[in-house]
Amino acid sequence: TCPPGLRRRYGLRSSPSGRARPAEGRFAGRPPEAHHLVVGTATAGALLERESFLEALRETLEEVEGGHGRLVLIAGEAGVGKTALVRRFCADAAGRARVLEGACDALFTPRPLAPFADVGAQTGGALADLIRSDARPHEVLAVLIDELRREPTVLVLEHLHWADEATLDVLRLLGRRV
Repeated sequence: TCPPGLRRRYGLRSSPSGRARPAEGRFAGRPPEAHHLVVGTATAGALLERESFLEALRETLEEVEGGHGRLVLIAGEAGVGKTALVRRFCADAAGRARVLEGACDALFTPRPLAPFADVGAQTGGALADLIRSDARPHEVLAVLIDELRREPTVLVLEHLHWADEATLDVLRLLGRRV
């Protein structure tokens, strides 16, 4: 689901499939390819043509700081600037929230729970121990939620299109509980 702030900002409404789609607003009447992010250029610390997206992410962070969990998906074609956007947001969020990062690998046989293993390596403790012990997704979820509740946290998981099934299971469960 799309956070209400993003839905309002971009005039999105839910389609029968449950996916957000443009309604009236900046994308109304445009072909689908116009809905994708335009590649921006980073100059002097600023991202061109990304301020509205950064502002939406900042608003979501304010909700998180207020004690409300949020799940945001940033999607787009390769090279449109997703990583640059996320890195800028994380740099801006430093000091306001802890930033934890994990990624999936482009392997024929992906590492089980790879992004959560990366997060466990950053946090140590129970999450790292659990990942090393070949835990089941629901076990990882319980410890991950405890870790995320410690303080406002931005959890960045990259390249989820390469995720293994256990990682996707944890994300499904986390999405229901955020």
